[in-house]
Amino acid sequence: MGSDIVWFDSLHTTQKYDLLFEWKEEKHKNKLTEPKVTKVKRRNPYLRKWEFLEVKSWPINFKYFIKSRKISRKYKISVVNLREATIDILLNKKK
Repeated sequence: MGSDIVWFDSLHTTQKYDLLFEWKEEKHKNKLTEPKVTKVKRRNPYLRKWEFLEVKSWPINFKYFIKSRKISRKYKISVVNLREATIDILLNKKK
């Protein structure tokens, strides 16, 4: 997890499990091994026409998964828990 370990440690237990099961579900759904380009039909509201857009799908990456969850409201942490987790890691109380 690298630099996100403090954020993960400051989550509540249920939030940790929710995050781990979301990661497991995402890995199960996304079986890509290389980027895939698909065309999607979307309506342009300004021109009032249908257009085909090329959308690139990427394989799942843990780094970007964590970044998207950190900004999510569901995984908002309190400053008190963040400080406690940081102190625990600095003092090597948690291994």
